[in-house]
Parts: sequence; C-alpha cells; structure tokens
Amino acid sequence: MSSDNTPENPSQRSDWNRRRVSYLRMGRSFIDGINPDRSLNPLKNLFRKRREIVETSINWFYSRNWVLAYSAAPVLLVSLLAFLTAVWARSHADFSAHRQFLLRSLQTATSAADVVRQELSLRALQNLEPLNSNYALQLAELLRGSGRVADAINTLRPYAPSDAAGSPEIRLWLLDLAAQNPQDLSLSEEERIAQLQRVLSESPGNVKASKTLAGLWTARQEWQLAERCLEESAALFPEVNLELLKLQILLGRSPEDRSKTGQLAVSGITKRLEEQPNDVLLTCSLAEALYLSQKPLEAREKLEEWLKRSDDDAVKKVLSRLEFLIAQSELMESVENKDSCTVMLYRSLKLDPSNQEAIQLLRTVDRAGALIVKGELQSCIDFWRERLRLEPENRNALRTLASLQELIGEPRAAADLIRTDIGRYPGDRLYLVDLLTKAQHTDQADQMAQLAVSEQQQALEKNPADREARVNIARCLLILKRPEEARRMLLDASDEIINECRRDPKWMAVFGAASLAMFDDQTELTGKLGTISQTAMPVIRDRAHGRELLPLLKDVVMSGPITDSTSVPLAGIDRIVRIALTGGAAARDADKLLTELRSDGIFVLDILSLQAAHALTLENYDLAVQSLELANSMTNGANPLILNNLAIAKVRSKPSRPWEALKHIEVSIRELPDNPEILSTRGEIHIALNSLNEAEKDLRHSLRIRSDRPKVHRMLADVLKRTGQDKEAVAHLNEAEKLERLQGAEQARRR
Repeated sequence: MSSDNTPENPSQRSDWNRRRVSYLRMGRSFIDGINPDRSLNPLKNLFRKRREIVETSINWFYSRNWVLAYSAAPVLLVSLLAFLTAVWARSHADFSAHRQFLLRSLQTATSAADVVRQELSLRALQNLEPLNSNYALQLAELLRGSGRVADAINTLRPYAPSDAAGSPEIRLWLLDLAAQNPQDLSLSEEERIAQLQRVLSESPGNVKASKTLAGLWTARQEWQLAERCLEESAALFPEVNLELLKLQILLGRSPEDRSKTGQLAVSGITKRLEEQPNDVLLTCSLAEALYLSQKPLEAREKLEEWLKRSDDDAVKKVLSRLEFLIAQSELMESVENKDSCTVMLYRSLKLDPSNQEAIQLLRTVDRAGALIVKGELQSCIDFWRERLRLEPENRNALRTLASLQELIGEPRAAADLIRTDIGRYPGDRLYLVDLLTKAQHTDQADQMAQLAVSEQQQALEKNPADREARVNIARCLLILKRPEEARRMLLDASDEIINECRRDPKWMAVFGAASLAMFDDQTELTGKLGTISQTAMPVIRDRAHGRELLPLLKDVVMSGPITDSTSVPLAGIDRIVRIALTGGAAARDADKLLTELRSDGIFVLDILSLQAAHALTLENYDLAVQSLELANSMTNGANPLILNNLAIAKVRSKPSRPWEALKHIEVSIRELPDNPEILSTRGEIHIALNSLNEAEKDLRHSLRIRSDRPKVHRMLADVLKRTGQDKEAVAHLNEAEKLERLQGAEQARRR
C-alpha cells in the first residue's frame, strides 16, 4: 500500500496509524456484525465473497491524506453500501421473506389489539405491493374502526377512480359507506350509478352491484333498466333470479314468466346450497324463492328442517316472516280465514317476538272477531316487557307492549302504559282515549278526549286546512258520543276542500263512522248491534223519517272498502237490510236503495250475503236460499263462504235438503279446510243425515280451532248424548251455558 501521503512527524505518523487501525477494525466489526439469519441470501453471499475487496477498499480509503474529507468517511461508506444494495435489490431481491415478516408482525399486532402496529404493518404491506387492494381495504377498515373515516376514504380513493380501472371491492366498500353514513361520504345518485356501472364492467354480473343498481333503477321507475341489469347478472349467477322474480311480481309480469324465473331461482340457490350446505342466508333465500313460486309449504319445510339441526335466530326470523306472509295471504283471500290465520300468527311471534308486522296483523284479525288466547302471546309480551326495561325511553317498545296487552283483553294496563309521558307524545292521546273507553273508564276517557279536542282545535286555528286535526277532533267527538258535531266538523269547509277530503281514506272512515253513529242514535240502535245475528231493528217513525235517514246510510256504505266483518260500510249495508226486512214504512225505500247499489256494482255480494244472513236469523229460509243462489251464480260456485251459508239454508229449510247441502259444503271445505264455521256446518249436515260419527269428528275439529261458540257445543252435546257419551255431553252443555252468560254480560257491558 502506498506511503507517499504518510505524515513525516513520527508522533503524527503514530497517531495516524492508530486511527487507521481503529477504522479498519470498525469496518471489520461492521462486516462481522451482519447476522446472516436476518439478511437476504444474495446480500449474505455478496459480503462473504467480496470480503477482501471491502477490506482493501477501506484500507485504501483511509490511507489517503484527505485532511478535510476524512471525517465524512463513515457517511460516505454507508452511502456507498446503500447505493450498491439498492442497485442489487432492484434486480435481484426476493421480497417473500420480507412479506412474511410483515404478515407475522400484523398477526401479532392483531392478536395483541395493537392498533398502531397493525397500521404500520398494513402501510408497509401496501407500499410493498401497491397493486394489491386487499391491504388497502384492511387498512381502511382499521382506520374506520378507529374513528378515522376521512383517512380511510383517502386511503381507498386511488383504487376507485371514476374515469379509470380500479378495484370493484373498494368501490362497493365506499358505496356502502356512503349509504350507511352519508355525512362521512356524500355521493349523488348519479355518482353511485356511475360507480356501480364501473364495478359491473370490471366484475361482470357482480351480485351485490347488480342488486344495488337494480334497486336504484327501480326507485327511479326505470323498470327496463332494472330488469335488464338483473337478467344479465342472473345469466352468470342463477341465484339472482330471486331478485328478478321479486321485480317481475312488482311489475305484474305474466304467470308463465314468473313461474320460469321462480324455477331458475330455486334451482340456482339449491345448487349453491349443495356446495355450501351450512349457509344460513342461502337457506333463507331458498325458502323465500319457494314462497314466491307459490310453494309456501315447501318453504316452511326447508326452514323447519334447518331448525331441527340448528337453533339459528336468522332462520327463526325468516320462518316467522314466512308464517306472517302465509297468514296475510290467506286473510286477503277471505276474512273468514281469521281463526286459522291466528294460529299461524301465534307461531310467528313465538319464533320472533320482535315481528311487529305479525302483531299488527293479529290486531286486524282481533277486530275481525278472531279469538285471542292470552297464553299464546305470553312469550311475546315478556320479550317486549324486557326490552322496555332495558330501553325505558323506547316509545315504540312501549306502544307495542300496550297493543299486546290490549289484544289479550287488558285495556286498563295498556292505558297505564300509554299514559306514561303522554305530554311528550301528544300523538298517543287518541289511542289512550280508545283504551280508556275499552277499559270502561268513561270519565277519564271523556276528560282526555276533551283535552285532545282543545289541542287539535288550536292546531286547526293556526291552519284551517289541517285535515288531520279536523279528523282527530271528529274522532274525539265520536268518543264523547257527539256524532252530529263530529259529522258537522268534517263538513265545515268549502265544497272544494270537502271534495279533496273525500279522496282521503282516513277522512272517509271517520265520516262514515260519524254518519253510522248518527243513524243509530236517531233509530234507538246505539249499543244494540254487537253482531249481525242480533235481531234489533231500527225504529223509524214514518216514511219521511226513513227518507231523511237513508242518505246517512248511503254515506256510510260509500265511506271505504270492506276489509273485515267490522268494516263501517258493512255495518251500513246491515242497517239498510234490516230496514228492508222490517216491512215498515221505509222498507220499500230501503229495498230500492239496495237495488240501486247492486245495479251500480257496489258491494253486490256483501248485500246478498247480508240479506241471506238476516233471513237465516229470522228463519226465512226461502229468502236466504234465493239470495244465496244468486250470489253463488255470480261467483261461479267458487266462494266457500257463500256455499257454506247456502248449505246451512238448505239443511234447515222445510223440507230439509241435506244431500244438496253436503254437496255445497264439500266444495267449500276443500277451499277452506280449517275454517271452524264450515266444519261446524258439515257437522250439522251429518247430524241431519244421521251420520253421528262424522258429525262428532267435524264438531270436535271446529271447537279445537275456535272454542267460544256455544251453539257448536250444544250440537256436539246432542251428538254425544245420542251416542251414549252422557258425561261429556253434560260437560259441553255446561260450557255452552257458561259461554252464553259471558257473551251476554259482554254485550250488556258494551251497551
């Protein structure tokens, strides 16, 4: 090694040698300190093979007499090594070991819930593989969970450009965020559509994107675009046919198209289930597809089969909704299905006590006259009571619990609940008035109704066009037994406003109720007509009085649709029929009004059915048969309730025609196999035919479904006595007498 630059002074030379040796040792210790186990293989080999070169370079470097530069030697050395390493790494490096190290670090941080270290690891992984969107998505989830939503969005934006290719998963993540938290990420409808279209171009047929985009098109009533979107996705993913079927039902597509799509949906989901037999969501989707394909029993069977294997809450919720939908469908077919529907609704609420749709439908069948058994609803009541205990400010839970208590015949307890914080919820005041009235707290109900009237009148003074306030005042006046004032309140407006109000179902319903109450007040019927079977007749002084009152009844009939046996228009028809059957001064005018309504096609079957029902009550069987034969011909012999009444009329007529009656009732029972009325009618026919065993079977079946009918208990007692079962016959007679006393007391209470 050259010594031209060695200092001449011996002391300087000695100092320089010591310094050179120390730097040389430092260089060697640096090389020796490299841990081969923690370095990359190519780097380890480089240092092993080039050790002599490195040592020589260091010796040469420190042998130079660079007075000003020697202090920067370590920095220059490290910089040179870094440069060489970067050049080498650019072309020869293998990052798999580094990736594994970072993944292990991420796993450790996740286990330790170390958010800072998780973020560092994910950012390092994202920088290591910038084209891999999974790390960016994980990082965004972490940031969002830490409350740093803006950072999460900024992390993902580069992966979801609006004018270039990106990541479908990240686009959907951002769309979900915008839908759930628009305050964090605001996207216009057009921007959402553009992003979804990008997703479908990058991931054709993407199920989630297709459903979401179809939903947006549907909301905009772009039916063809929505249908085309789902069809394209369903071609690649057959399970999407379920969404397509729902849309076809909404659009009223032909039964053939719906049937074809339903079959494709069922087969597609079934195939997926074979691949993923434990997928709860797929099982629920299959049940829904079967139901929409008109196979409700198969849908129920699939869900029950799953519940036998696993007590899954998600499946219970779907099965609960299925029971509700079946009950709703059967009730729409005929209100006389109310008793069998009640059983399904009990089951629905046992599966999912939070199913408020089932609770509302149960209130409907209760108003229609179904028998509500308290014990069947106890678990549902307990559920809502516990929710209210945990969430005392939850007004919805309080209202639901009150409605359940009303259903089981405890209006006083329901009123006590609704009374809680009533000042904060004035909208509940009318419901409270109804409950107090049912609980026979007349004074409290009147006081609350007066208060409600005052509040609503203040609202009406501020805004005379406030239709809701006007309707609420009329409702309260009806509760206060002031129907004339209620009707006057509704009509206290210009003709233009009244014509507009007549298009409002709520206004029409209260108007009809007020007109009916006025008629009953003026004809001494108030409190005397709990059911159609009661024989009270309106008291009409003369024909002029009748002509004054009949327009009121026409208003009642025209006040809305007939949905169940408690509908106000049905009560109006009932009053007109009673007047027509009295044979009194107004009978001819009432009969003329019925003919006019029938000729206009207004409630024709209801008019004929009520005429027949009253004729049966008055034992005028010839008139009953005449009305029912006409109604039966109008329905082509397909209405089970008309057939049931026709069978009753024929078996009770003189002479009895039980074989004809049996023919009618068999057709009826095929349509409504679990209807207690039809079953008891067939039992009565079997008694007339002296088929006592068959009669006993039908009457027992009828009472199992509906046990509060004294007449059926008496018929069964007669059959049991004739077959030698005296002890049980006495028990049924006692039950009949008990029910008659209870029902008589209830009717007296209502008066």
